[in-house]
Amino acid sequence: MSAAAVRIARAGLAALILLAAWLAVPLDASAHAKLVSTSPQAGTLLDVSPDAIRIVWSEAVSIDFSSIVVYDRTRKEMPTGPLAQAGQDVALEVALPEPLPSGTYTVIWKVVSSVDGHPSAGSFAFRVKGTGPATPEESAPITPDETVGSAAQTVENPGPLRWAVRALLLGGAALLVGGALFMVMVFGPTASENAATGPALDAQTRRRFGIVGTAAAALVLLALFLDLLGQLGSISDRPVWDSLTGGAGWTLVTTTRYGFAWLLKVAAGLALLGIMLFLWRRKGSGAREGLSSWDLAISAGSLLLLGQSLSSHAAAVTGDAAQVLGLPVPVIADWVHLTTASAWVGGLAFMALVLFPSLRSVGITGDARREFLSRSVPRFSRLAVVSVVALALTGTYNLLLHSTDLGVVLSSSYGQVLLIKIAAFVLLVGLGAVNLLRLTPLLQRKPNPAPDNPGHAASNPGPGESLRRNVRLEVALAIVAIVCAGGLTLIPPPSAPAVAGAGPLPGATPTAGTVVEAPTPIPTPGPASASVSVAGYDLSLNVRPSLEGDEFTLDVTRQAESSPPLTDVTRVLLRVTPQDIDAGTTSYTAEPSGDLTPAGGSWGVTQPVLTLDGIYLVTAIVQRTQADDLKAAFRLELAESALRATPGDYVEVRLATEPSPPISGTATLLLTLRDGAGQPVEGARVTVSPLMPAHANVEPSGLAEPVAGSPGQYTFPVHFVMGGPWLIIFTVERDGLPPLKTDASVDVIGPQPSPAARSSPTPGP
Repeated sequence: MSAAAVRIARAGLAALILLAAWLAVPLDASAHAKLVSTSPQAGTLLDVSPDAIRIVWSEAVSIDFSSIVVYDRTRKEMPTGPLAQAGQDVALEVALPEPLPSGTYTVIWKVVSSVDGHPSAGSFAFRVKGTGPATPEESAPITPDETVGSAAQTVENPGPLRWAVRALLLGGAALLVGGALFMVMVFGPTASENAATGPALDAQTRRRFGIVGTAAAALVLLALFLDLLGQLGSISDRPVWDSLTGGAGWTLVTTTRYGFAWLLKVAAGLALLGIMLFLWRRKGSGAREGLSSWDLAISAGSLLLLGQSLSSHAAAVTGDAAQVLGLPVPVIADWVHLTTASAWVGGLAFMALVLFPSLRSVGITGDARREFLSRSVPRFSRLAVVSVVALALTGTYNLLLHSTDLGVVLSSSYGQVLLIKIAAFVLLVGLGAVNLLRLTPLLQRKPNPAPDNPGHAASNPGPGESLRRNVRLEVALAIVAIVCAGGLTLIPPPSAPAVAGAGPLPGATPTAGTVVEAPTPIPTPGPASASVSVAGYDLSLNVRPSLEGDEFTLDVTRQAESSPPLTDVTRVLLRVTPQDIDAGTTSYTAEPSGDLTPAGGSWGVTQPVLTLDGIYLVTAIVQRTQADDLKAAFRLELAESALRATPGDYVEVRLATEPSPPISGTATLLLTLRDGAGQPVEGARVTVSPLMPAHANVEPSGLAEPVAGSPGQYTFPVHFVMGGPWLIIFTVERDGLPPLKTDASVDVIGPQPSPAARSSPTPGP
C-alpha cells in the first residue's frame, strides 16, 4: 500500500468513526441549566390562581432528577400534579389540581442538565389575589434594588477531588492521543530514515508506550468511574453508593446526554486499553505499511475527546449556533481544541516518558541519538505550531460564546483559572521556541572534541541533555494547564445574569410527590409598627402587609432641639435580613413621601418582602452629608395571621481579611462590631458561617475569637475552596438579647493574585 493510500485510509477510518458518533447523539441541547423564564413570572401579582407552574431553562433538563415544589407563606407544601415535560425538553411544569387561595407562594426548583449532569437549583415567589382559572392579565414584576443571590444557581461543588478526576481524565487522554500522533507523524518517519537503528528502537518504543499507555488507559477508566460518582453525589440527596446501587446511576447513564457522552468515553477508554495491551505484549517491530494500531489508537482517542466535548460548556450554545455539514460549530471547536492540545502536550509527555528512556536503553551511540533528535524535534515543532494556532483560535471562540465582556471574564473564577492556564501555555510556547531555534541547530552540528577539563561537560550539558531538561519542564507546565482545564470543565463560564428573584430556600429540599391536604386561605396580617430613639430623633417603622406589595414606611422626627435639622438626607436604605434562614440581606432604597423639613420626613417602599413566615430584621439607615447617619433596627415576627414589630438590636459588622484581597485557600477574617452609636460591641458570641451561594458550597461554622486589647474586634480562620463571591453569615449572641443574624460579602480571587479582583466588604445592618 502506498504512503498516499495509507494517509487516505487513516483519514477515512477516523472520519467514519467520528461520523457514527455524531449521528448517534442529538446535539440540540446545552449544558449548565440557566433559568430563562417562569410562569407565573417572579414577583408577579395574579388576579386569579394559575393552573400550573411552568419553568423554562436554557437547555434540556432530565425529568428523572428534577423537581418543582410550591410552598405557601407558612412553608406548607401545596398540592401539585406529577412533574411533566412542558412540550419540549427545556421546560418542566407541575399542574395545580386545585386553585390557590389568596396569598403568597414560593416555588423551589431543582433540575439536572440532560447533557452533562450538572445540577442547578433556585426559587421565585408570586402572589395571588383570588382563586379560579388563570388569566393572562398580570401586573408587572416587582424586583428589589439590590439582591444578594439570584433565582438560579449551580449547586454542584467542584472541590479538589473533582478537579483531580477531570485533570486525570484529560491528562490520560492527552497522553494516549498525543503519543499515538507522535508515533505516526514524528517517530515513524524519523525511524524509517535510519535502517540501522530504526527497527530496534521501534520495538523498544512500541513496548514502552504500550506499558505507559496501558496505565494511562486504566487511569482514564478509573477517572470516568469517579466522575460518575461525583455527578451522582452532586444531583442526589442520598449517599453516592446508595444512588449507584439504587438505580440512579443507571438512570443518569441511560436517560441523559451526559450518560451518552460518558458511555462513549468508556467505550473509547476500553478500546484504548485493549490497543495498549496489544502493543505491550506484541513481539517484534510494528508494521510500516497499511493501517496500524496507532491509527486505531488515534481514532479511539478522538472518540474519547469527542465524548468530553459532548458534555462540555460548548454544548451550552448548540441550540442557536451555526452548523457545518449539520454539526454544531461550538462542539466542533471544543473538540478541535482538545485534540490539538492533546497532540502538543501528549507529545511532550511521550518524549519524557517513552522516547528519551527508549533512546537510552536501546543501546545506540550518542551520535545516533543526537541525529534522531535533530530530525524529530523539527517535525514535532511543526505539529506544535499548528496546535498553538488552533488552540488560540478555538479557545478565543469558545470564550466569546459565553461572554464578550473582558471585565466580567477576569472577575469570575472561570476567568482567573483560565488566566493561569493561558500563562502556562505561553511559557510552553517559549520553551518550544528555544527547543526549535536554539537546540535543534546544536543537535545538527557535529559534537566538539572532549575538553581537557573533565568538569566542563557537567557544567555545560550537551543539547540532548538540555532538550530533555526543557521537555521535563514543559511537562510540568502542561500538568498545570491540564489541572486548570479540569477545573474549567466544572466551573460555570461567565454569562448573562440569571433571572432576578429570591434565592433558594435553605433547609427546604425539593422532593417529588403530591400533598393531598386541600389548601386553605391564609389571612393577610394587619399592620404593625415600632419606634426607636436615636441621637435626638425618633425613627418609626410602619409595615402593612399586602398582596399588592408589602408597604414599609419610615418616619423620622427630630425630638431634641440640639440635634441638627434633618435637611441633609441623601438616601434612606431599608435592609431586610431573614433571621431563621441563611438567605442573605436584601436592600431597598426608600423613596421620600412628601416634603423633607428640618423637623422630619417620611420615606417608603413597596415590595414583596414578607413571602415566608418567620423572623426578619429590618435595618434603617438614613444617610446624611452634614451629620452622622441615623441607624436603627426593627424586629418583625410574621406568623400565620399576625405581624408583630418591636425595636431591634443594631449591630454593624465591618469585615476585613488577611491577606487582602483574599486568595483561595486559608485566610483570616477580621471582624469589627459596632452598635448604632459607633461603640464597640464587646463580650459577644459571634458564630461565623461562610458559604458560596453560586456553588452551594458551605464551609464549617465556628466561633470567632475576641482580639485581646482591641474591644469589638474578633478573628476567624476560614478556608476558601475556590475564588468567587462568598457570603459570610454572622450570628451575634449577647446576654439578655435575642440572637441577631447579619452578613457581609467578600470576593475571593483565584490561586494567583489579580489586581482586578479585590474584597468588597458589605456592612451589616
